[in-house]
Amino acid sequence: MPPLIPVSVLSGFLGAGKTTFLNQVLRGDHGKKIAVLVNEIGAIGVDGALLDTDESFVTLDNGCICCSLNEDLPITLAEMSKIGDIDHVVIETTGVADPLPVGFAVDMPETKDLFSLDALISIVDCSAFLDVVDVHEEVRAQVAHCDLVILSKCDLVDAARIEEVNNRVAALNGKVRILRSDEADCVSLALDLRVEERHVEQKSRVISSAHAKGFDALSFDIGGRSTIRFAFEEFLEYLPKEVIRAKGIVPLDGERGRLIFHRVGERLDISFESDRSDDGRIVLIGKNLDRDALMNELEELFEVA
Repeated sequence: MPPLIPVSVLSGFLGAGKTTFLNQVLRGDHGKKIAVLVNEIGAIGVDGALLDTDESFVTLDNGCICCSLNEDLPITLAEMSKIGDIDHVVIETTGVADPLPVGFAVDMPETKDLFSLDALISIVDCSAFLDVVDVHEEVRAQVAHCDLVILSKCDLVDAARIEEVNNRVAALNGKVRILRSDEADCVSLALDLRVEERHVEQKSRVISSAHAKGFDALSFDIGGRSTIRFAFEEFLEYLPKEVIRAKGIVPLDGERGRLIFHRVGERLDISFESDRSDDGRIVLIGKNLDRDALMNELEELFEVA
């Protein structure tokens, strides 16, 4: 029997930096053929390095594979195993999921003879963690149930803040290992943890969804429309507090380019890509969203002239 393929489950609250870490994995010089299962392939910046694409799988020129994650994880893993020559699998959960039930899915009858759970990894945003950890139980579960915490966005805070985050993480999980995402060997270490024992109760084998516990996700397909940059930036600036995470790609009126934006809490990052004007999409995630009001605002912003 061939050796079992190790699987890492990647969690982290909304906007913590999971996609950034996945891009580090895909571009890293680790000598492994990695398969990444993600909620949206479009979230992975493959920079035009595609060799083969279809509705489910993307193969990169370094041999790594991206796959769109559906709700039946064991079946997806079983299909992926047929590709062959895979050294490691990384599964990205939603921003509000507990990684533990996802890890249990690796041990389902369909997959237990093909894969083994290597580690549960959680990305912790040093700039936002202390503001959300006591508000959202999902954040606490992601840290308490993981084997490794990777501290992201360390460049946005000072050393005292990082130490405070370290202490809070250790209080939630005294056995967890902590790495910084800017450490040179972070990816290599994360892909070779080989955790053999977990001191947690196995309460559930149900994979958490993005809509669990009051969270809601609103997706707005822009299609061939565009908007005025100032008006859209104002919309982002005044999003209601119920919107915890916002991200998207927005074509602009009269400009050969598009906006790429990410908003986490009060922090907003916007960049502009020139000579790119393909269709866009906006995703808003939060609790108790007024979906009708948000959709009406977006429709007005992108009203066809």
